[in-house]
Amino acid sequence: MDVIAFTSASQIERLFAIARANQLEPVLQQGLARHVRVAVIGPIAAETLRRYGVEPAIVPEKAYVMKRLVSAIVAAVSAQ
Repeated sequence: MDVIAFTSASQIERLFAIARANQLEPVLQQGLARHVRVAVIGPIAAETLRRYGVEPAIVPEKAYVMKRLVSAIVAAVSAQ
């Protein structure tokens, strides 16, 4: 997997809650930080992710909608 995309803060919260419940939060943090590029739809999701110690690699510059997120992901992957 090259990129994982989050389209809401609640997705991030839920993923980390499940990881925490299974004592896997450190594994999730390391995986997101080291093994994939993380894309988020906008600043609220980005800040939520940062609270869990993961810096998003891809954030659309404006108009936080799916089309812009997908375009930002395509640009980032194409630049590899």
